[in-house]
Amino acid sequence: MEPFDRIAVYPNPFLSPEQPDRYHASEIFEMDGIALFSLKHMMPSFKEPEKYFNIVLYEYARIMKICSKDIIFPEVNENFWYNLYDVASYGHREIMGVIGLPDVDPFAVAVHHYFTYGNYFGNIYPELYQSFQTIFNTYHLPLNPLLRGDVEEE
Repeated sequence: MEPFDRIAVYPNPFLSPEQPDRYHASEIFEMDGIALFSLKHMMPSFKEPEKYFNIVLYEYARIMKICSKDIIFPEVNENFWYNLYDVASYGHREIMGVIGLPDVDPFAVAVHHYFTYGNYFGNIYPELYQSFQTIFNTYHLPLNPLLRGDVEEE
């Protein structure tokens, strides 16, 4: 996703020019077109996605919002945090702890939870879920040829 054409993965949380005093697990730099991740924080969420917060999905939700200027995304405000424990076993404080930075983007967390928790997310945030359904169904190009109509079913 232009301009994000580079990824750096560190073994552990890292310091960066933007956050020189705070070790953290993920970050994006639009000006440099890079996404930074801590491998230590990435792997658990790929092994047990419903148990651990996925920093890669979170940062790519942020990148998607930056790069998709033609899409009108729903506003996700601070009220979003109040019901988050009804979807997952962790909330704002735990996500801040995983990322390691105080400013957690509620929109990116909502996208993360939409993909990770599906219907559980939809039960608690029905309007947001429907907005994401519309956006991702409209702008997503399915990889399955049957879904594209390239191949007829037998």
